[in-house]
Amino acid sequence: MKKVVFLLILLLLTVYCFGCNASPIVKTYWTQNPDGTFHTNDVNRLQQKIPFKIIVPTFFPEGLSSGLLNIYGPSPVTSGSGIKGIELQISYQQTGKRLFITEDNLGEVLNPNPDLNPKYYDIRGINILRQKPRYSNDLGQSLWFDWTLNGISYGVKVYSISEDDGLKIVESIIIQKNTGANSTSL
Repeated sequence: MKKVVFLLILLLLTVYCFGCNASPIVKTYWTQNPDGTFHTNDVNRLQQKIPFKIIVPTFFPEGLSSGLLNIYGPSPVTSGSGIKGIELQISYQQTGKRLFITEDNLGEVLNPNPDLNPKYYDIRGINILRQKPRYSNDLGQSLWFDWTLNGISYGVKVYSISEDDGLKIVESIIIQKNTGANSTSL
């Protein structure tokens, strides 16, 4: 009997520790800063304060997951031509891999920098500018993806993530924006 109880406990611990591909339970947090910005992972609550649809990716390369979400904003921003808007900074970081996303309602198109090895991709009819700095920093080698869609500017910076996976992240954002799918669930 003791052996059966021991094996049952061992089995439960194994399933709990290693899981069966179940999503981890993520604790929601919400911190308001003195300047009126927020640090949160509660997309639904923040959406009530943002005039455009917050889009978070649905594709994550191995080593990252949606449970690592951190959003900062809305921050006031001004375009080069003086247009005022707001920006969100969305991030996911784990095991040396980092994903940073900016979303703003300025609708500006980023110009390619010839020093950053620019390349264009067409993803579902959207023109994506990919730039690749020749250097790496403490975060690792980076790739930058920028585009504008329906008046919203998107910037995706990936560190220690392949270009193919970076493009899949970008596509997962574009699909949601184009289909109007609900992207606010974690």
